[in-house]
Amino acid sequence: RIDPEFSRPVNIGPEFGLHADGYRMTEIQAQRILEMQLQRLTNLESDKIIGEYKEIMAKIADLLDILANPARIEEILAAGAARARKLTRPFLAEIRDAIGIRSLAGLKP
Repeated sequence: RIDPEFSRPVNIGPEFGLHADGYRMTEIQAQRILEMQLQRLTNLESDKIIGEYKEIMAKIADLLDILANPARIEEILAAGAARARKLTRPFLAEIRDAIGIRSLAGLKP
């Protein structure tokens, strides 16, 4: 068992420090702990904001690169068209089956 006198900081009354029901802090000690916690939370929030800022700046740089590079624009459009074709194939098959034809190749919009 720890001696309560040993656990109490110098120049603090006997009502503070370690007691049978727990440790009793002075108002100043409690305030300093709260300030430490607030500083830690502030630092965490700052780190989060900086991380989000870096992600946004990287996205902006990528978008500017796309705008400045016609080959990237063509690549993105081609990939989008390929995805659209892949997604429409099942629907086209349903339409073909519903109207009883073998191919939609000859149909024009």
